[in-house]
Amino acid sequence: MAAAVRRILDRRALLTGALAVSGQAALGCKRRTPADAQPFVLVLSPGHGKNAEAVRNLQAELTRRAGISFELRTGATGDEAVRMATAAGTDAALLTIFEYLFARQLWKVEAVLRILRNGGKRSYHGEVVALRDGATKSVSDLNGQSIAYADRYSTTGFLLAAKLLKDQGVDAKPMFTGSHEAALAAVQQGKAAAAATFAGAAAGIPELHAIAKTNSVSNEPVFVRADLEPARRALLTRTLAATAASDVGKRALAEIAGIDGFEAATDQDYTQAFDLVTQAGHAVQELVPRGWVLANEKARPPELTP
Repeated sequence: MAAAVRRILDRRALLTGALAVSGQAALGCKRRTPADAQPFVLVLSPGHGKNAEAVRNLQAELTRRAGISFELRTGATGDEAVRMATAAGTDAALLTIFEYLFARQLWKVEAVLRILRNGGKRSYHGEVVALRDGATKSVSDLNGQSIAYADRYSTTGFLLAAKLLKDQGVDAKPMFTGSHEAALAAVQQGKAAAAATFAGAAAGIPELHAIAKTNSVSNEPVFVRADLEPARRALLTRTLAATAASDVGKRALAEIAGIDGFEAATDQDYTQAFDLVTQAGHAVQELVPRGWVLANEKARPPELTP
């Protein structure tokens, strides 16, 4: 009889221990947050990711600071970067401001940080440049003349200057040259009366000078997909802040589009940038490579499957 009782008690003890172990495992699973579950994927535009070594260094530093793997992926083209940034499995992205506005309009992404440059500045402006000894002394002199632009997707090399000319009622002839350097060269060679470029671009060219300054526009944001879990959002902002404060991180960020820090931001901080596009007479789709193609693909209803 006593032996039977002992056997029953032993079985109860084993069962209790098994339940305790399984309960602890279950609690451990509950405590596991989404931030621990998988690598954090951050997509870069071609411009931000052009320095492959800096991207590798930044990825390593982000991984070290976060405690989980960070994967930095760079789009080969602007439209590819938008596709990657809005694809399933991507957590966040750092693209151009037009690409962000486009992704926000079609995929409802959300800005969480604004990048800072040049000692903490949160915005930038462009300039209209002409020959110092030439006939073009002001923007009004460009009426009927040619103005050299970098390309249709450039903020300082096109949009800001185009908006300035429109506001002043100046009807200039656009010439798209492919780069800021080519636009400045077109003025030097007498092919255009002026060029649209970034502030200070002509500082080292004695025969050129700025005849006008454009309005400012906010620096581009780091944005996330709308349904990104709060834990992963917090992980992103915390890790980028720590990285920007480290020596290795500072060097890598400086080589990625001259970034020297971040500050909190929301989509509301970019309302002015969106208005700038529409007031200049453009749609956001026009300012992203193959933007209309992406917009049509997004609007197209899914095919029915049998």
